[in-house]
Amino acid sequence: MAAISTYLSRIKSAVLGEEVRGSIHDAIKAINDENTTVLQNCNSAQSIAETARDEAVIAKKAAESAKTAAESAKLAANISEGNAAKSAQEAQTSENNIDSKIAVVTEMKGNLISSYQISDDLLDSSGDSIQDSSGRNIMGKVVLAEAGYIETLAKRIASLESVIKSITAK
Repeated sequence: MAAISTYLSRIKSAVLGEEVRGSIHDAIKAINDENTTVLQNCNSAQSIAETARDEAVIAKKAAESAKTAAESAKLAANISEGNAAKSAQEAQTSENNIDSKIAVVTEMKGNLISSYQISDDLLDSSGDSIQDSSGRNIMGKVVLAEAGYIETLAKRIASLESVIKSITAK
């Protein structure tokens, strides 16, 4: 603010009309100049405040957009987590089913083999038991079936083995 006391003192001490007019003129001019500066500062502050308000509105919209995106991402993550858990459960169920199918097929194969064979002494071409170096009879497995039937069993066993391979490949 202008040093008004200096101007008031000059007006009061002025004697001649020219001095009084000059003192009043200088005081009014100083006040006007200061008011102009204050008005410019107010306009500048208003402009800065409006810019800050506009930037705050933009920032608020960006924050709301980011919040919406985050909520969407969270929802998508929850859905993905649920799908992953469901897939893991299905994989475990499939693994259990495969294990049980392999067990059934393996048991069927074993049953086919054991149904038609017996353990007995091995015989030489003269019908005598074959013995090892300590004199004990050597045992072997003998299939009691016709050759054609044995071929059919071998094909069934091969088929079961391919089923086992296809199940374990999944």
